[in-house]
Amino acid sequence: MTRWDWYVHGLWILGSLFLILGAVLAGNLTWIEGTNSVAFGLAVIVAFLLILIAGLMWISAAANITQHETFASERQYGVQKYAEEFAGQSQRYNDSRRAHRKF
Repeated sequence: MTRWDWYVHGLWILGSLFLILGAVLAGNLTWIEGTNSVAFGLAVIVAFLLILIAGLMWISAAANITQHETFASERQYGVQKYAEEFAGQSQRYNDSRRAHRKF
């Protein structure tokens, strides 16, 4: 397992822990007699922030995966091959559009 794998897995695990903490906090919130409104509001905000942090961690993990796959594919096949392949595809596309065009 490479160092990169730990970044992605670590973000998934930390995101899950933050989500669990936020859900537990939000799930245990009840307004009963004698509850301070400031403390209740603060607990709601903290629970919401924990859930948002979990989402940010999962988004970061997904961005790391995308970035890693892009760089790996460029290293494996070479940027030049992609450029030549793209030029050939765009030329074939333009030719097919010209063939189907009716004036």
